[in-house]
Amino acid sequence: MKKSFIAILLLFSLQTLNGQSLIHEKLKWLEKPEIHEIDPVHNQEPAVIIADFRFIDYQVTPYVQTQYYTVHKIVKVNNDAGIEKFNKVYIPAGRGPLVDLKVRTISPDNQVQSFDQENLKELSNANGSGDFMIFAVEGVQTGGEIEYIYTLRQAVRSFGREVYQQEFPVLNASFELKAPNQLSFATKSYNGFPDSFGSFASHHKKIKVQNIPGLSEEQYSSFKSKLQRVDYKLVSTPNGVDLINWESISKNLFKTVQGNKGSAAARKFIKNLKLDGKTEAQKLMLIEKSIKESFTIEASGKDEYSDALFVFKNRVGNAVGMARVYTRLFEKLGVRFDVVFTSSRFLGSVDEDFPHSMDLRDILFYFPDYDKYISPKLAHMRFGPAPNVNEGNTALFIRTGYDYSTKGLRRVGQEVRTIHVSSADDNHLGTNAVVKLSSAKDALDIQLERFYQGHQAYLFRHLFGTSSPERLEDLQKDIVVSDIDDAAITDFRMENDDLALSADKNSYFRMHMKVTAKSLVQKAGNDYLVSIGKVIGKQAEMYEEKDRVTDIILFDTKQYKHQITLEVPEGYVVQGLEQLQIENSVELDQKVVMHFQSDYTYEGNTLTITAKEEYEILSLDKSHYPQYQKVVNSAADFNKIVLVLAPKQ
Repeated sequence: MKKSFIAILLLFSLQTLNGQSLIHEKLKWLEKPEIHEIDPVHNQEPAVIIADFRFIDYQVTPYVQTQYYTVHKIVKVNNDAGIEKFNKVYIPAGRGPLVDLKVRTISPDNQVQSFDQENLKELSNANGSGDFMIFAVEGVQTGGEIEYIYTLRQAVRSFGREVYQQEFPVLNASFELKAPNQLSFATKSYNGFPDSFGSFASHHKKIKVQNIPGLSEEQYSSFKSKLQRVDYKLVSTPNGVDLINWESISKNLFKTVQGNKGSAAARKFIKNLKLDGKTEAQKLMLIEKSIKESFTIEASGKDEYSDALFVFKNRVGNAVGMARVYTRLFEKLGVRFDVVFTSSRFLGSVDEDFPHSMDLRDILFYFPDYDKYISPKLAHMRFGPAPNVNEGNTALFIRTGYDYSTKGLRRVGQEVRTIHVSSADDNHLGTNAVVKLSSAKDALDIQLERFYQGHQAYLFRHLFGTSSPERLEDLQKDIVVSDIDDAAITDFRMENDDLALSADKNSYFRMHMKVTAKSLVQKAGNDYLVSIGKVIGKQAEMYEEKDRVTDIILFDTKQYKHQITLEVPEGYVVQGLEQLQIENSVELDQKVVMHFQSDYTYEGNTLTITAKEEYEILSLDKSHYPQYQKVVNSAADFNKIVLVLAPKQ
């Protein structure tokens, strides 16, 4: 989009901007600052953002295309945790050269200490978030403040996003975008951030806000997508209006995945697969299998990693390069498909009413004749549903077709719509177990089966099927017997572990084993205490009593089914059976959408325990959180059940 923006600007002559007043050039801080008084309600916070002001200033002429990005922050630190969080200033290094940097601290008694740029260091890929310049701020005192202003000179961008909300409260925030008056911009605010105000022209946007509350990340939440933010984009120049729309975006993205190389390599690749006599679906599955077993995807910005010919030859590429390889292969097959751009539900969603490409992070291929997807970047996925984090999210579907005169692939349209959500009936998982006391009555002997269908099956087939013996042993402990620390596993075997079976939703991945665990039995006088609930594995717990702030977001729909058969020793009876009867649910519009129920039958020397847990939807309004807590904690309560084997009287 950057190049197209510049090309648009060069089509017309802008008035020379000699003498233009740039925001960062006139921005100054107070010569004699004083510590800010804050509401006592914030005194328990590790830190408070007194000010978070951001400015984007476009300087565009027929000869110069530049934007300046300026941040001015003041942070008050209330304790050591706040100091640790903010005694380093992070400046994104990949966004352009640093034009100006000023940093200072103000002590509780208003003593000011300024720093020079000798403290500036570079850090590559900090916490996986890219390259940063880091400024270490020394001598910060509890109750003091850190203030800094920095400006970056950047290549012009036609859209952007500023996220303001974080875990600490922000008392004052502002956003200002200023451009030559021949350019028109639009903004859209989200999650309670206010809209642009006043009688400013469309080339000059301003937003001011006070008292943005801190937002901590909650379990089962799309935290990042819920933060207050503003998005902005260029909408018109003297040469046109509505410049960034879904049609223009889809044209650019289609060109990106189509590329212009690799046709001969694609033909050779298909020929080597010997696909004659195969159905179209079988061809697609074999192509995906071959690529995912012999190609490597890497997060590299090198140009050659995006080149389909290079990727075919070297069997390595980045996300774009791999997408181009798949596109070339599908083109040679003549198959009907859509290219899909979307994102994880936990990061954001596509806003159909405000087109831009910032939330088009993931590339998928959709095959409408089969209602199935291929995910180029996820090695564990196979021809089937979309990845669970993409299901239920909005996406840009780019329809493709063929120009039969040239036999070339072409774009025939686009649509923003929601990706289909798998049914819980296609995501079964659970446990079958036969349990008895060991001959010495000092351990439980368990004949254990774990079974998985759908998304969990895809992931575990890949994890267990591609791991080294050492890693496999760790996975058995972490996943199969996750709540039994001393579990001794023997006779471990897998069933339906071929990754190709993931394309068949009726093929369950199963793991069978024998487990012995002394920690599940405790002698108490003449009785034996049996931790029967731990057999189903570790369960999530949500016992906290804080009010829920964000809506509940789940990874996938699913249905657990557990059956545990306890063989009761001769001369003993089971006590505490009432614990086994648990039931809680969530209803929406008189329909049960989340449910847990456990029960038992006890006949002769056999106790059969069943537990069923269902999640039919992916999201739930926070108003239903107490009911959701009860369902989740039902499984956690079941996990804690201890039965008593007592001698018959």
